[in-house]
Amino acid sequence: GKVLTSIGNAVEVISEMLRKGTVSPEVSGKKNDFGDQQLQVDLMADDECFKQLKECGAVCTASSEETNLEVHCEGRGYAVAFDPLDGSSIIDANWAVGSIFGIYPDPNRRGFE
Repeated sequence: GKVLTSIGNAVEVISEMLRKGTVSPEVSGKKNDFGDQQLQVDLMADDECFKQLKECGAVCTASSEETNLEVHCEGRGYAVAFDPLDGSSIIDANWAVGSIFGIYPDPNRRGFE
């Protein structure tokens, strides 16, 4: 459905940016709520995932490792939790990274009428 398509779109954009080297693996100077240093590439991946999830119209809330507070996405049906770029701390060694997503029915059942 719409959520999986939006995730696929985000991963495609992130993958393309990594392959072309249009994002930096440099430290951004910020830390996430878990105390991990955030890389510029982490923040770019996070922004792209939220952008796609908000645009699909089927996600009511989302949170990530980079932005662990729930973000209202103005859709209906699902909540999504994700790590946009797992393994980014070793990205400069071999770029072996991935993305992790959990998709859950909206606990308030919006969009399931």
